[in-house]
Amino acid sequence: MLQRWQLYVDESGDFGEPRSTVSVTGILIQPAASVPDEEVRRRLMDAVPGQPWPLHAAHLRNEIWYLLSRDSGHDLPSDEARALLGQHAPDLVRQVRDEVQSGELPRIRTLVALKVILERHAPALGRRISTRAFGAYRRLLSAVAEVLRDAPSMRVIIASEAWPDEPKPRGPFQRRRLEASRYDAVLEALLQRCADYLWRMSGAHGVSLLVSGRGTVDVRRGEFREMQVADVRRVVRRVAPRDARVEFDEISVARYDARSSAHQVLADLIACATRYPLGDRRGSLRAVATKINDSGRVAVMTVASGFPLLASDGAPLAYTRESGVAPSMVWPPSSSCRTWARDQAEIVRDVLHRRQYPAADTRHGAHAGSRGVGVPRVSE
Repeated sequence: MLQRWQLYVDESGDFGEPRSTVSVTGILIQPAASVPDEEVRRRLMDAVPGQPWPLHAAHLRNEIWYLLSRDSGHDLPSDEARALLGQHAPDLVRQVRDEVQSGELPRIRTLVALKVILERHAPALGRRISTRAFGAYRRLLSAVAEVLRDAPSMRVIIASEAWPDEPKPRGPFQRRRLEASRYDAVLEALLQRCADYLWRMSGAHGVSLLVSGRGTVDVRRGEFREMQVADVRRVVRRVAPRDARVEFDEISVARYDARSSAHQVLADLIACATRYPLGDRRGSLRAVATKINDSGRVAVMTVASGFPLLASDGAPLAYTRESGVAPSMVWPPSSSCRTWARDQAEIVRDVLHRRQYPAADTRHGAHAGSRGVGVPRVSE
């Protein structure tokens, strides 16, 4: 019998800036056994009343957003701050207001510019607003944690880079090419981990994949355009199948707007809350997984096998795909691969090898399994 799954994917970080830590996060659910979408939305909105939908983590981390997004500044010293911003940056305030009224999310750089103006002209007021806004954001993360707690079958899969080694782009088009290539590589790592996670289970699995829309580059035409289903399908084709039991059989690209699913928003909130630990160059899997749990109450290791739901691109991804054979590749030096990325790849390769060859010893078995000791875990 085919088991149905839904994977909602969103991302966090500036993919066009090589120094930015990036993350692509997936919320994997079985629709029949998960918290209904409307219930997830209600819980999230109750945490930050007055905010427009969809909630977006990058905006909710900026206190100016609480002042200018509809009526959500009711518990802040809003009138004074709005008057000050209207006096010193009327065009920017009007721009944000117009975008909110039209259902668009304003550019983060605009909110940052307004924040600088507020801090320059009224630093004490800025600090008071920042404290209140931070409290609202923490309440929202608590609501996210409660949703995860009440949906034990929900899985959070997080992917990032083994090492960001791209040169800084020299122009707008090169920056967009970098954005697209980095995103595709990390998305591939996420989908591979999802496929491998399901492959470990018995039976056949069909995954409906929903990816938040973003820009991409059409290399043949040399232009920047909106991502399409065909772009995602090309990444899906790069996922190495272990057999035909797991298939991404439905693919859709959805704009991040007022029609967004609550699970799509959940993926965004978790991606933003958990991406910073992924930039740790020397942190072990145990250390980084613990930080992720502290940041977003997200467990990225399973209980029985210690299978990591934290993945990376590059050499670690290639290493996990060799689970059925003796490794032919040489591990890169630690100076060019984050420690947690190496750790998780060794565990994944070991688990998949034992699943494929139950009676066989593995090269890294005991060594790899010890990497996840003491890490917060979720059930299989």
